[in-house]
Amino acid sequence: MNKQKKQLLLMVALLVVLVGGYLGLVKYNEWNEQKKTEQAQSQVIYVTQLEEGSINKISYEYEGETISLVKDGETWVSESDTTLAIVQSTVETMAERMAEIQADLTISDATDKEQYGLGEGARKVTFSTADTTYTFFIGDYNSTSSVYYWGNDIDNTVYVVGGENVTCFNYGLEDLIEEAEESTSAE
Repeated sequence: MNKQKKQLLLMVALLVVLVGGYLGLVKYNEWNEQKKTEQAQSQVIYVTQLEEGSINKISYEYEGETISLVKDGETWVSESDTTLAIVQSTVETMAERMAEIQADLTISDATDKEQYGLGEGARKVTFSTADTTYTFFIGDYNSTSSVYYWGNDIDNTVYVVGGENVTCFNYGLEDLIEEAEESTSAE
């Protein structure tokens, strides 16, 4: 009987050690994941970080056309024709994307911006808040990493940004006009 008690105590002790090791490993993995998340968040490169809803004007070029939109109260309107009914959700998406542009990478002191498609002919995007105007140029698309090159007219920094920051501007004015609802009446 004495031998059985010793074996039982040994098995219980081994079980306690294994459970303790398991719980320690779970805690370590949680801590490690939290550390990785914090590290990734600290490495985010913000090109712009503006207060939500602070953008009150957007102007951009698309297929040779310059589209200018201004916020009139809570409604976005075309600067060239304020009577047009503009699709609000599309313009709100543009404003949200411009309020917080995140870059995957920056290329500092890019002396030849033309190699990134940021020379003559680059698409121009301008947006304004109450006190500041921001101007960026959309350069080439890098199909290998599915990103675009962005630049500004202030310095020689080139930003590598995701495509969602460009595709939201792939609308001409005609594309932004709400379609009139056709009413059909049964006779």
